[in-house]
Amino acid sequence: MAQIYSKLNNKKVESILDLATGQGGFIEEICKELQDFTSAIAVDSSSKAIDAALKKDLDNRISFREMDCENLEFEKESFDIVSICNSIHHLKDRDKVLGEALRVLKKGGFFIVSEMYHSHLERPSQSTHSDFHHWWGDVDSALGNYHGKTFDRETLLNIVQSLPLDSVEFEQFDGLDEDIYSEDIQKHLTDAFEMYKKRAENLENASELIAKGEGLINKMKKDGFSPASRLEFICQK
Repeated sequence: MAQIYSKLNNKKVESILDLATGQGGFIEEICKELQDFTSAIAVDSSSKAIDAALKKDLDNRISFREMDCENLEFEKESFDIVSICNSIHHLKDRDKVLGEALRVLKKGGFFIVSEMYHSHLERPSQSTHSDFHHWWGDVDSALGNYHGKTFDRETLLNIVQSLPLDSVEFEQFDGLDEDIYSEDIQKHLTDAFEMYKKRAENLENASELIAKGEGLINKMKKDGFSPASRLEFICQK
């Protein structure tokens, strides 16, 4: 976790909400930073993601719910912490979701954001990550599931810094080139490619999408893979 999250260390909170949680990885990390918490709720609109999260061995104070993040089923100022990770670019109505996040956050509470971004300055191994992510988004969008491209750094900063918050702190992380030709990562990306290839097969522009994905597999073998850069924010309402 980012150094800025150190202000959560040894902090006792009652309630936490994680938006677009996927399989719950981010809420798990946040809860580890806290001295204690009473309950955490992680929500996602995907029933498959929630089912996968429920199979994980997580702290029993963390619960999962299928829920539309544009219309959160919680009262105003219900949570001490609200978080979202690598999902802002997935939001069809970003302003509505972020507005809901702040509506359910208590005055003085923390809004935590972790989001990858793309850049013309990223290393070739990082652009493998960004390009794959954008290709997945192209397939998802063609299937009718909104998945926008990741933002550039300045756009992402502007999105968060323009929110009605009392304070915004952030750190930047640039993804280390520790093992850019990792066999495990290459297998993971190849498996992901095959899954998305199958999803794309019946689309009108299937041949174009699949050819682009195959090109990314070749790029991965040539340039390797390392995580895209990201910004991590801790904001106070």
